[in-house]
Amino acid sequence: MLNKKARVFFYLLASYYAVLGCSVLSVDIVYAKTSMTDFTDMALERRYVSLIQELRCPKCQNQSLQDSNSTVSLDLKNQIQRLLEKGKSDEEIKSYLTERYTEYILYRPVLGYHTLLLWAGPLFFVLIAISVLLFVKRLNGSSQMSNKNLSPVQPRPDQVRLREALENFKKE
Repeated sequence: MLNKKARVFFYLLASYYAVLGCSVLSVDIVYAKTSMTDFTDMALERRYVSLIQELRCPKCQNQSLQDSNSTVSLDLKNQIQRLLEKGKSDEEIKSYLTERYTEYILYRPVLGYHTLLLWAGPLFFVLIAISVLLFVKRLNGSSQMSNKNLSPVQPRPDQVRLREALENFKKE
């Protein structure tokens, strides 16, 4: 016969496994909802896959529609499928979604005046880094040249004695 603490522990453990089992079943149900829909045309399916890879989920942070399991992404996937089946082109679908969700939905934003810094920024920073390196190199080069024009530093007396001792040792 189990004491009271053992029974409580047993019930907690049983309820934990019941909750765990339900969550595993619900994951299967969610996965079934997020699985790719069937297409009659393989070209449409390829276009669908490329579109959901190129488009970002508006709810998730930096996930494509393909990687996301949110309800918003599921709705967008279904909408993309409907638009493809209506005969819309990829550009028409992208422009429709861009009007609705702004350019955030595109992983590769279009080149425009408002995205110029995004596209030209890396080149600008590389050019600044190269110019700084050249400037530092020129400064180091000019300081070495100015050191050559200075009078030589007088050696310390112990260095003079050491040099004389080495010369005497070499002669012997």
